[in-house]
Amino acid sequence: MNEKIRVIAGSLAIVGLMMANPVSADVPLTLNAGVAQWVFDSDRGMSDTTTPWFSLEYAFDDNWAAELFYAE
Repeated sequence: MNEKIRVIAGSLAIVGLMMANPVSADVPLTLNAGVAQWVFDSDRGMSDTTTPWFSLEYAFDDNWAAELFYAE
């Protein structure tokens, strides 16, 4: 449980820092980060977990973008 709290607190700090400095719309690269909670039903035999995720997005134009996404 202590690990989950550290991941959530660290992620919130990163998001807060990212929001403190708005990125210009002219910059085509965006770094995204967050925390996901995976909840499975009992039929799957898997345990619920919390995981951090990060992604790097490149915008080709206003309508098209590509994203590399990592979640553990």
